[in-house]
Amino acid sequence: MKFSYFQAMFPQLSHWPLDSDGRFFLCTRPLRLWDGETDKTVKFKSMREAWGFAFDGRKTVEAALSGIEAFALPALSGRKGGSSEMKDFKFGHAPHGGGADDSRKHLNAEANTHIKIKTEADAIKYFSDLYTKADHEYGMAIDNQGYVHNYMEGGSTSVPILGGKGHLIVHNHPISGKSDASAFSDSDLIHVARTRESGIVAISSKGDWYFRKSGGHFKAAQFERAVKRAKLRGSDYDDAVKRWLTANQKQYGYRFQFVPRKKS
Repeated sequence: MKFSYFQAMFPQLSHWPLDSDGRFFLCTRPLRLWDGETDKTVKFKSMREAWGFAFDGRKTVEAALSGIEAFALPALSGRKGGSSEMKDFKFGHAPHGGGADDSRKHLNAEANTHIKIKTEADAIKYFSDLYTKADHEYGMAIDNQGYVHNYMEGGSTSVPILGGKGHLIVHNHPISGKSDASAFSDSDLIHVARTRESGIVAISSKGDWYFRKSGGHFKAAQFERAVKRAKLRGSDYDDAVKRWLTANQKQYGYRFQFVPRKKS
């Protein structure tokens, strides 16, 4: 089952993590093994050659299929908790309380028939009007002309959704309980880094978070490694995420923007 999942998913992704520590990655274009610790790369001519390659005391095929962290694509998740008094943070994530068992696929036509002006901006506005104040998560994959290609409803903390090449993922971050955090989670950023999607947007009652890859300049595996190891600092979680994403745009090849929501 794991091998079948790998065969189906790998061609759609930019890279595949080979350990939970964020050191080794099998990258797709070109096919290569990247060591984040040493920055060394081994290129392969075929998957057969890649499978048989031994590193760190094991073969690539063993590493690719071992452990849930090695092959699972994260669902998008809102970040829960966090104290405003804390000054040091790591990228947070929510438990998958709203996982696959609670998810439901909507017909793309439900959205496409209501988005009268087919632009990316209008599709995002349509989603925002519907789900900014929702009590659980929704997600859409839209193209640059504003057409919806995947429309999912998730649970209270996550939504499983995958877009195609060049699609923008839009999802909401519900505010619940004592949490006032609205920023990206590690799951959000790792998800978009691994896929061929163009970026991700998180809609919240406090404002909208935009993360877009800069064409062929985005360093996908390096970015995932950085997210897993990042040490954030700010007045609260949202502020810390803003500072880190702003500071690292040029290094990893992406564009970040936070748009505060206007008070009505």
